[in-house]
Amino acid sequence: MESPKAFISYSWSSPEHENRVLELATELVNSGVQIILDKWDLKEGHDSIAFMESMVVDPSIKKVIIICDKVYADKANGRTGGVGTEAQIISSEIYRKAEQDKFVALVLEKDELGKAILPLYYTTRKYIDFSQPSEYSKGFTQLLRWIFDKPLYQKPAIGSPPSFVINENPIINSSLPFSQLCNAIKENSISRKGLIKEYLELITRDFEKFRISENEENLFDERVIESITDFVPYRNEFVELISLLSKYELDLDSIDEIQKFFETLIPFQNNQKVPGSFRKWDFDNYRFIIHELFISLIAVLLKYERFKTVANFLSRRYFFTSDTTESSMKHYSIFRHHLPSIKNRNTRLKLGRLSLHADLIKERTQLSGIDFNSIMQADFVLYIRGLLDSIRNKEGSLWWPETLVFMTHWPKPFEIFVRCETLAYFEKVKIIFGVQLKGDFKQVFDELSKENSNIPKWDYESINPKFLLNYDNLCKYN
Repeated sequence: MESPKAFISYSWSSPEHENRVLELATELVNSGVQIILDKWDLKEGHDSIAFMESMVVDPSIKKVIIICDKVYADKANGRTGGVGTEAQIISSEIYRKAEQDKFVALVLEKDELGKAILPLYYTTRKYIDFSQPSEYSKGFTQLLRWIFDKPLYQKPAIGSPPSFVINENPIINSSLPFSQLCNAIKENSISRKGLIKEYLELITRDFEKFRISENEENLFDERVIESITDFVPYRNEFVELISLLSKYELDLDSIDEIQKFFETLIPFQNNQKVPGSFRKWDFDNYRFIIHELFISLIAVLLKYERFKTVANFLSRRYFFTSDTTESSMKHYSIFRHHLPSIKNRNTRLKLGRLSLHADLIKERTQLSGIDFNSIMQADFVLYIRGLLDSIRNKEGSLWWPETLVFMTHWPKPFEIFVRCETLAYFEKVKIIFGVQLKGDFKQVFDELSKENSNIPKWDYESINPKFLLNYDNLCKYN
């Protein structure tokens, strides 16, 4: 950064005052400012008036500091002495270029009413207060910020207009309530809990608007793609919400609201909202969206190392009911479904992808603010925890890690398991899986070694769960 040049205008009021100015000038030089001061730069034989004028009008002098005490103000107002000459030059420059930020007054004294003592030509302009010795550090910092054009309060860059301004007909009018919610979280407002509830209820209430009603079987997958694309702005809002809560405060009330949110989405995954005949792919758009929301939730929480919260969501059961079954509490794997319409699209368009579902998730991740490695890591965590739950509880709780198709060729252990090479980190992460020791994972690999095991496969491609979990190196260091 180039050192800015600044000229100091002051009066020789007293030896004490001159020393004070000299100390300030020295401190500014030590802070990277090129100070022009008469005691340093006005040599014998030089024209003092020409020197003053050149300092004020010279374009290389970016800042002029006016040190104001009562003597300076009186001389400037009376146009007497060198200060009076400088005052004429400075005031004409200020009035000629009123918008410029070249001049600032440092107020050293105030009158009996507490009013700053300033030259008349400067009384309507902002100044920096140096009148209280106890506030010197604050004033000096403010002065440096002014010199370097780094104000404490900077106007933020212009953002993007909210979607309800750009799009006259948004599917869900969530932009304004979402903005209010984000501000409440950042400000730790007591209203944030109510706003979280209202925002999530708004999304649920308008979720029906994404229903695919057309019955053209051959092109149904096109409608699925359109629908999940339409939901991207609201997926992004959800990701930002979880990120903010993770950074600021993610309390039990917020976790409860998020759980209820996912429970209200479960009926959209089947025919509960549309009684009567249906086809197995009629709800694929909802199944994709809900799966993506849940895996994004876990990915963000892992990113911010909210391991206890992850464990909370994975150990909970989610309320499920339908017309044909009794109400029950379901494992989180209820948010993962096979999508026949996506598979049909892969065949119909002859795309030849091992998993078009995984491709779609990866493509959409670029717009979410989450990197795809975080999504795959969350997918793997859900898969391993599901295997452990299945072994421990003898329940159908398996999670198919769709995105791990991208780990079949160039695999590497996921970050949290690499970090678990230290015992201290493993102690933090283990709560996610409900294990106590590294060896507790062995039951997973014993189960996977059996014939017809639940190791994910895509045609002839597969993954190595033991390697991805970095099992051999867990708890390697104390």
